[in-house]
Amino acid sequence: MSDIEIKYKGKGKREKGKEEIKCHCEGANDLTSTKERSCHCEGANDLTSTKERSCHCEEGKPDEAIQKENLSTVRPFDLLTLTSLLDSKSCFKLICGAGNENLDEVEKLVALYSAAGCHFFDLSANEEVLAAAQRGLDFSIPKNGQNGAQKDYHFCISIGTKNDVHVQKAQIDAEKCIACGKCVEVCLQKAIKEIGNRKWEIDKRNCIGCLKCKAVCNFDAIAIIFPTLHYTFSPSIPYSLFPISCIELHASDTNEAEVDEIWSELQNFEGMLSLCIGREKLSNGKVLSRIKRLIKDREPYTTIIQADGSPMSGGEDDFKTTLQSVAMAEVIQGVNGANLPVYILLSGGTNSKTAELAKLCGVNFHGIAAGSYARKIVKKYIEREDFFENKIIFEEASKIAKIFIQSTKL
Repeated sequence: MSDIEIKYKGKGKREKGKEEIKCHCEGANDLTSTKERSCHCEGANDLTSTKERSCHCEEGKPDEAIQKENLSTVRPFDLLTLTSLLDSKSCFKLICGAGNENLDEVEKLVALYSAAGCHFFDLSANEEVLAAAQRGLDFSIPKNGQNGAQKDYHFCISIGTKNDVHVQKAQIDAEKCIACGKCVEVCLQKAIKEIGNRKWEIDKRNCIGCLKCKAVCNFDAIAIIFPTLHYTFSPSIPYSLFPISCIELHASDTNEAEVDEIWSELQNFEGMLSLCIGREKLSNGKVLSRIKRLIKDREPYTTIIQADGSPMSGGEDDFKTTLQSVAMAEVIQGVNGANLPVYILLSGGTNSKTAELAKLCGVNFHGIAAGSYARKIVKKYIEREDFFENKIIFEEASKIAKIFIQSTKL
């Protein structure tokens, strides 16, 4: 049973336990709430609490109900096919993005790349995003196809520590902005919209936090914010409805206690765990020590290390852009990290040159995760309103995606 903590505004006391959830509100006749998460207190106005797992008693309604989702209820869809994909050393993961909540884009990307041969998709831990991805998968891969075709396709839900770059967003300071439009020109997500009278606003659902806008702003009018995204799991999301075989934690921040706490909560998950880690704030030594600490109690090859070279930088298709992704993998598998029982995916600046450069450098890996470049090369197609209806357009985009996927394989 889930471990639930409830804080009360009123006179009720709190007790937390894994075997049963008890409500100790003043005047209670029946103190026990277990499977239904019900509250049977004398004079209660609302006796039943299911989704919110809260207690609604006259003595005091809950100030906050925090549920640490029992991840053993999130069943891996078919873990064997994921491990086989990784063992083949030809895994390609499409990164839609931890912060990308553009439902239309996510649906189209999953439909397109699954048709092109991608079997692994990185998504925000958001029910609407997961549902959009499922619609995309259903479009290209029938659920009841030959041998249950969708069993070979996998969702990875992506969360992060509160100050990780993958969950950051950009925000325009209206008092400093002169409406020059430079930020609009560089935003690949088209997240910056004019709202009238030479004023601009960033659509947080489309913003992935790449901060290209901030880099070109000469007036310091772009701020970095860390909104309350999906750092952890919502008890209301029916995760079991989606083919979730992997959970990824973005953990490049310096807060070791927070990383350890979230990682510890994830250990109940029976599928693959992934640790996305880079060197924006950590030294090589700290990266390796963190990895070793977090995997020490896990079974061999139940963990993916996503070597995040330069996050969200894969816009260009050259060796220089992908250099850091290969270098990061070398740090992980170098002398001090050799023989770690983990799968390694290259990310953070990946493009069609990544596999070639890794091979030239003698860097071994099990696959490549691509986001910025993968989205860029099909952008003009997925922006079309007739994307799903126009077979010629879909097939043309699919051919481009397929060529890219093939380039990532050794």
